[in-house]
Amino acid sequence: LSLSEFSQIRESLLTTPKKRRAVLKQHGLGEVRWRMIERRWASHFHDLDDKPDELVALATDLRKTTRARRKAASHAS
Repeated sequence: LSLSEFSQIRESLLTTPKKRRAVLKQHGLGEVRWRMIERRWASHFHDLDDKPDELVALATDLRKTTRARRKAASHAS
């Protein structure tokens, strides 16, 4: 999953914890697969501790995609 997809799913899981299974299913994931993806991203973030430029670029990209997604969602409702 891309960082954008990961963050979108994670946001959905955090905002609707009682619908966890449905959220994961909507994205074609099960609990075990989701846990593997979370661990992979956590490892990647940990590896970026020594690469501040890459970490800033990743954070900037995530901020842009999150803003765009929220803007699109607010226009759709």
